[in-house]
Amino acid sequence: MAKRVFILPVLVFSALALFASTAMGKVAWQALPDMKMTSGFKDIAVTLDGRWTFVLTAKGDVLIYSPDGKLEDTLEIGGSFDSITCSTVGDKIYLGNRSEGTLQALELEFLKQIDTQGAPVEGAPDAPIEIVVFTDFQCPYCAALVPVLKQVLEKYPGKVKVVFKNFPLEMHRMAAPAAIASLAAQKQDKFWPYHDKLFENQKELSEQKFTEIATELKLDLTHFNADLKAPELQMKVRQDMQDGRNAEVRGTPAVFINGKLLKDRSLKGFSDSIEKLLQAGEEQKKK
Repeated sequence: MAKRVFILPVLVFSALALFASTAMGKVAWQALPDMKMTSGFKDIAVTLDGRWTFVLTAKGDVLIYSPDGKLEDTLEIGGSFDSITCSTVGDKIYLGNRSEGTLQALELEFLKQIDTQGAPVEGAPDAPIEIVVFTDFQCPYCAALVPVLKQVLEKYPGKVKVVFKNFPLEMHRMAAPAAIASLAAQKQDKFWPYHDKLFENQKELSEQKFTEIATELKLDLTHFNADLKAPELQMKVRQDMQDGRNAEVRGTPAVFINGKLLKDRSLKGFSDSIEKLLQAGEEQKKK
């Protein structure tokens, strides 16, 4: 009996040790950055891809954190909510109060931070409304947008600026060369006239046409031709495209007004969005 009592614990311990060793061998973990907050929290929700974390605080605010633990924004909701959940991508959050049986849904849209340094700008440089457009010179929808943008600039002088970003699509063979040609024209302060000519000749784009437009606009052809081969301009186009991918651009034209994707690209769609931003700006000044 003594041997049985002695052997059984050894066998059980050995089995547990083996299980723990196997589990530890398959799971590696590390602590992520702390999410700093000044008050306690009631509930937490995470998007399916882990991109956004929503924390419902004791005060009723919703704190939004990125994967690196950085506080991206605070939504001052208020109310006596005690639970929070979110959609798979984080475009909707649901706040509930279990005791009262109430539920409030909020629709979110994350504004895109787009690097516009060095990009061609039309309109007042210090305008409060920034319209960033990702464009392909062979895209017919991009060509149709050009006169609409001109109408917007005329309607809101001093209040709006248009920032151009290249986003040539692979299906358009001459779009990338046209993008480089437009930046070569920018180096001689002729981007926008060259931009307009490219769209006017959209169905005839070629290396020869690039030179013809440069000649028509009286560009220095020696410098223009040298710039067409400049690695820095090729890198600039690639960076524009990366900026577009970072902003989740899927096609052209893609328009962002103060970081928010514009879905209705008609003159009315632009006006509605701009008027709301201008009104919000005026209300902010009064506070």
